Amino acid sequence: MLGQLLLGTLAEQAFEAIYRRILGSSEFRIDDCRENRNDTDYRVLNGGGRPLFRINSKFHGSLFRQARDWVGLAPEDCFPLATYKIWGAKQKEEKENLPYLFLVISTPITSESVAQEVPTEFRQLTHLVHASDLVTGKRAIEEKIVANLLLHPAPFAVSVQSWRDQLARSTWRVLSAQKADTKSRSID
Repeated sequence: MLGQLLLGTLAEQAFEAIYRRILGSSEFRIDDCRENRNDTDYRVLNGGGRPLFRINSKFHGSLFRQARDWVGLAPEDCFPLATYKIWGAKQKEEKENLPYLFLVISTPITSESVAQEVPTEFRQLTHLVHASDLVTGKRAIEEKIVANLLLHPAPFAVSVQSWRDQLARSTWRVLSAQKADTKSRSID
């Protein structure tokens, strides 16, 4: 979990940097919705503050090795997107009449490899928090650990910078909920 949260946070930071570089001076702005912990990471707003579309970012680090056998596609042409997330996005899109986009970040970095680079004491602390029946708000604690690791990355600053660089150079795909729904139905 710690590796996934750390990598997800770095991917979100990379997205924000890319957004600022490409659209930062335009009439559009992004509204950060991540703290709500729902199905929307960002909304893009026009100059008047009117929502234009929703974005849910999905990190993809592992290839679907059996893709040819299961879905007839090359492994590099597949990424995980749960059908319940697609269904929920379509429901929200229809209810609000607001387009819903999935932003899929593909990279060879895995959450397991990231977790192995995290200093042992942080991994142990995260494990204890996660294993405890007495601790509440575990996700919030894990997020604070990640924030602390990124704020003070001294033990593994070189790794963090390497991940940031790799994410900035990664393949970023945008897929509408409508297209995701159409694609998921064509596999059936």
